[in-house]
Amino acid sequence: MKSVFILVCCILLTSVFSIPTRAAPARTTQVSQACERNYTFGLITVPPIYFVQSGKKSGLGYEFSIEAMRRLECRFTEKVGVVSALMNSFTNNRLDFLGPLTDKVAFKNSEFIGLWNAPRILVIKKANIDVKAKNLEAYIFDSKLVFGTLIGGNIYYHEEEINTLRKSNRVRPYAGGEDIVRALRAGKVQALIAGPYILGHYFDKKELAEDYVQIQGNGNPLEWGFHLSTTRLNSDERGRLRNAFLKMKEDGTAERIQSKYKQFEFQDRE
Repeated sequence: MKSVFILVCCILLTSVFSIPTRAAPARTTQVSQACERNYTFGLITVPPIYFVQSGKKSGLGYEFSIEAMRRLECRFTEKVGVVSALMNSFTNNRLDFLGPLTDKVAFKNSEFIGLWNAPRILVIKKANIDVKAKNLEAYIFDSKLVFGTLIGGNIYYHEEEINTLRKSNRVRPYAGGEDIVRALRAGKVQALIAGPYILGHYFDKKELAEDYVQIQGNGNPLEWGFHLSTTRLNSDERGRLRNAFLKMKEDGTAERIQSKYKQFEFQDRE
């Protein structure tokens, strides 16, 4: 009789403790098929592409990258650095994607996803204006002008332009946008070429109007977006990431992110 009682108790206990395992929601620990890997992306430390303010991460590059990961429900690793170091990391297959950069940046291992267009703009001190030069491109060949650029990241220049500046020793590389603007204000360089977001971040309208002339480049505006690694990411992974970025354009998310950052309003040359 005692053995029968023990057997019944064991059966009841087994039934009770087996119920929760059947009812436990699997989705709490399950990851989607898209998230079998951890994505690694670069954040270029040039405001407003990426910066930290009052302990909060922000910037165009940061918000687009985080939004893509949110949509894919993926784990991710951030790599923060200057543009030259991150471009080198991308070239050497240490990053899954990098941006925003222009379509003019040439990677052998890249699929480019364009998100918005923006002109390149020359900012030049009024004292250095050559009335004979009619457009941005003409100033590249002005022997009196020294240009400030980012170290290793000549994202606003065509290859033949940067080669011309280097041959004549008229280019000064700096680590960040703030350094270039400081050099321009101090007269160490006389000109820089940048886009609306960079100029909107570092200059106010009054300073630009009083001290500088802005000249918009000829031809098509630069296309800005993200470079996806064709060596680290297979076609399916690139496809999911590509769709995440393109959906931001379709549903207005890209425009909402961009609207948070001040753009330079072009003032035509008088």
